[in-house]
Amino acid sequence: MGNAVGWIVFHERGPHGLVPSFTILLRGTGCRVNIIERRFRFVPWPMVRSRGFYASRVAEGESADEASEQAIRSVRDELHGIVRNTPEEPWVIVVETVEEMPGTAQASDQEVARRGFTWFPEQEPD
Repeated sequence: MGNAVGWIVFHERGPHGLVPSFTILLRGTGCRVNIIERRFRFVPWPMVRSRGFYASRVAEGESADEASEQAIRSVRDELHGIVRNTPEEPWVIVVETVEEMPGTAQASDQEVARRGFTWFPEQEPD
C-alpha cells in the first residue's frame, strides 16, 4: 500500500496566517423542552416547560459576525430534537459577547471544552 502522508491545510488569513477564532457567549430564550418534575416529592412527572439557556462556543470566521452565525447554526443543530417549539412559537438565540482568541489558538483546539448548556426557567406564557 505504501506510506500515507497527511496534510494540514491552513487558511491564509489573519496576522498568524490562520482564520481568527472567537469565543462566543449565546443566550437562547423561549425554548419549550421536556423536563421531569417531581410531584409529591418523589413521583417523576414529565412536562413541557419554557426554558432559556446560555452556551459558550468557539468558532472560526473572517469576522466576529461570521463566527457568531456559525456558532448559532451549531447550537440550533445541537438542540434539534430537544426544543419542542411549534412554528408558531419561535425560539430565539442572541449573541451576548464575542471575543477574538489571542494568538494562533484555533476553534478545533477548544472544541471539547465548549460543549453543553446552562438552562434556566422562564415565566410560562398565560
